[in-house]
Amino acid sequence: MHQTMFFAAAISSFVMTATTCPTITLKSIRPLPIFLTLHILCFASNSFTVWEDRIVLFFLISSMVLSVITGFKAPTSLLRYWILGFSSLFATCARLMSMSTICRE
Repeated sequence: MHQTMFFAAAISSFVMTATTCPTITLKSIRPLPIFLTLHILCFASNSFTVWEDRIVLFFLISSMVLSVITGFKAPTSLLRYWILGFSSLFATCARLMSMSTICRE
């Protein structure tokens, strides 16, 4: 069952990539989300599994830096309050989720 689900997802991803014919240029790689890439790469190493809960929290909170900067540069005060409010709500939720250190396996 697991192999079927894995191969179905892998084949559909391959078909989608092959049919859209993406072009990779320096300009398309530039806005690549760095924290998302680092998050994905950290799970490739077994030495980080001990610190998984701290690494994920760091990446989640660090990803909010751009939102906070955008919030301060918002053109209207209402938009500024919305962006900063939801950014702080996200950071609070991430902190609350990190309090659970029970093994999730």
